[in-house]
Amino acid sequence: MKHTSPYLSPEQLGISTAEHTALHRVATMFSTGEITENDFDITDWNRCISGHVNRLGVKASNSGPAYFQLYCNPAVADRPPREVVEQAIFSFLSTGKADWGPLAEN
Repeated sequence: MKHTSPYLSPEQLGISTAEHTALHRVATMFSTGEITENDFDITDWNRCISGHVNRLGVKASNSGPAYFQLYCNPAVADRPPREVVEQAIFSFLSTGKADWGPLAEN
């Protein structure tokens, strides 16, 4: 039986394979509580999503869809709950759009 991934390919998302894998790992770390809300601050380059990607030894994109939707999205509240960050990353990997839910300003 062939396994079909629920995620878009790195090419479809405009990111490297390493960054794709790292984003999935970071989302999982949020999901399991390995990254806590105290470990995350979207306004702090070292503690935002890209900071956690970089900590895994992968250079986070500094332009393109991941950068503007996940790493540098000024519409997102400073301290979104862990579950919302996880949702945003997994939705980006699945659809190419980061779903920040009600925290994103319109």
